[in-house]
Amino acid sequence: MSSEFEEIKELFKNIKGIKLVQTAPYIIEIMNEEVSKAKGIRFLQSKLKIKNEDIVITGDNDYEMLSQFDNTFAIKTGSKLALSAANKTIDEVSEIANYIKY
Repeated sequence: MSSEFEEIKELFKNIKGIKLVQTAPYIIEIMNEEVSKAKGIRFLQSKLKIKNEDIVITGDNDYEMLSQFDNTFAIKTGSKLALSAANKTIDEVSEIANYIKY
């Protein structure tokens, strides 16, 4: 993460109930601290009774989501954090088919 992002986070540190996420070099998302893609997927998993091994996750800047599931793929142009969280690194989403067992 950039030092500029850390400076911006510092400006918001006293605002309760929010979180900041840097999703690209010049994009910072500000959201409710309870919101995340991972929580949304877990909600659907519970409601639809989907087994963990049947969930496949891909992303390029989604560290939180990639770090919480087993079958995860980061796009090679993604953030360092996302790449560190994923189980596999791929060039494009279509490559996931090479890893899925039907």
